[in-house]
Amino acid sequence: MSVWHNWAVNTFLAVYDLRFVTFGGPDEDGDGIPDWKNHRADVASALDAPPLESLVSPLCVEGRDLWRDVLEIEVATAETNLVYSTVKTIGDGFYADIPLPTNGAAVVSMRDRSLADSFAVEWRALDVFDGEFETNALTLRTGDALKIAPFGNGAESEVAISRATAAGSWAPVTNWTESAATPYSFDEAGLYLVSVTHVGFFFDDTAYALVEEDSSTPAQEAELRRLTLALCAPGANPAARIAAIQLAGERGYAEALPLLRGTLSAPRRDAVTDIVCLGSLGLLGDAGDLPLLRRYATMEPRYATAAETAIHRIEEREADDGER
Repeated sequence: MSVWHNWAVNTFLAVYDLRFVTFGGPDEDGDGIPDWKNHRADVASALDAPPLESLVSPLCVEGRDLWRDVLEIEVATAETNLVYSTVKTIGDGFYADIPLPTNGAAVVSMRDRSLADSFAVEWRALDVFDGEFETNALTLRTGDALKIAPFGNGAESEVAISRATAAGSWAPVTNWTESAATPYSFDEAGLYLVSVTHVGFFFDDTAYALVEEDSSTPAQEAELRRLTLALCAPGANPAARIAAIQLAGERGYAEALPLLRGTLSAPRRDAVTDIVCLGSLGLLGDAGDLPLLRRYATMEPRYATAAETAIHRIEEREADDGER
């Protein structure tokens, strides 16, 4: 059946015949789905299997998907069924941070995808008495949380968290009493000492764990900026250049603007590079870039969406600045 656009007024569509066509094929694994469909789904989307247990929440899940701009991760627990948006990475990769429930498992899957894979992950409590991190620190990201277990099988325990100082001592941060594992979020960079003490009748049992909340240093941020801007320049590896242009826009590297404008104004065209440049110009540019973007919006259909989105972003920013 052909597509009917109904451009003419006072016309109507009459359907005389309707047939549903099934595209079959070999099904060697016997799952009821043709093998070519399974292969296509595997090529288009994949979710990396997370561990069965995680010491840290949120859990970082990773994967790849050709339609990651609209992809959501579905997480089912005993009490809730929630979805989380993804963050784009290099190529068609993505990641998402999934908060884990204090009790029970979270079942993680890709929403609205023809994939049967789902993964159950539990938040494992940190037992400092097993000595795993007594000398080698457990490294966390900013905002990561640990579920700190009491002594033994729920015996009342005193938990204390201290932070290393420049003078080489430990400064108290917080403390509490618990008889069940309690989550605690590490929100500032530094080296921490987690101690759990069980007050016994004759003597106390105490164990320690080192935790390092590791954030990027100013020097590391500066090096990332330098490398990103270098890779934005013409002559860099094409795939690396595309990723760098996208990263420059997302991280707000305004120094990339001359490179973006120069690329879009050059006589030679590369559609993929141009579309990524349009996206980053929308994030970094100003009203002076609107004529160039409007030219791309009407140049070819393949540029229209990226150019119109960039125009909208700049106009919104300019309007907000005007109101201030």
